[in-house]
Amino acid sequence: MIGARSARCRSAVIAGIVALTLTTTACASTAYLTVVPLRGQESAQIERDRDECEADAVRYRDRAVFFKTKVVAAIAGIVVGVGAAVVALVFANQGSSASPGEAARWFGAAAVIGGGTGFVLGDVAGTFVGAREHRRSESAYLDRYVLCLDERGYRVRP
Repeated sequence: MIGARSARCRSAVIAGIVALTLTTTACASTAYLTVVPLRGQESAQIERDRDECEADAVRYRDRAVFFKTKVVAAIAGIVVGVGAAVVALVFANQGSSASPGEAARWFGAAAVIGGGTGFVLGDVAGTFVGAREHRRSESAYLDRYVLCLDERGYRVRP
């Protein structure tokens, strides 16, 4: 029974990670945009301009910004959590007569609890900040693409 529950829990976690990954890494696409030539450009020229503007706009996109933000936030959370827990333990035990072995166990427990708590808080915060940064990156990419085509004599519509 415990093994089946563990397998279901593991499957639920994996499904959640896959769903989160798919929803947060959905990238903007220029394929759905309608490009209207304003200077009588031929279809071959339109395709060249779209390709060149796409190549230019890609420089403004960071597809991994979400994951980089989450990793940095989780690591920062661990560091802050461990530091805060150890500092709190030091202040709480000033003047204590604990043996060195007992003190080491307390510091270890404080580091594990603080680090775990910091990881969770950092990961959650990283999700929100990462999603915001991902949207900014995709918006910058689309803005640059539209601006490039505008400069070449096109109107871009959704």
